[in-house]
Amino acid sequence: MIRLSAAALRARGHRCVLEETREWRIVELVVNGEIVFTCNIRQLEFGGDGKLDPVCKEAVTAVENAY
Repeated sequence: MIRLSAAALRARGHRCVLEETREWRIVELVVNGEIVFTCNIRQLEFGGDGKLDPVCKEAVTAVENAY
């Protein structure tokens, strides 16, 4: 997901910075210091570009709605 979300966000013109966190299995997307999306990494589908993953789509929408 991390790479999938990053790829999906970059495709829409967003800049992504991947950072390691203390929380295992948690993905957080932060826009301007505010967490706009969070999920357990196990909820995500792997092996694709993220376009068909509903959670990845939700993450991209959350980032886009943050602006």
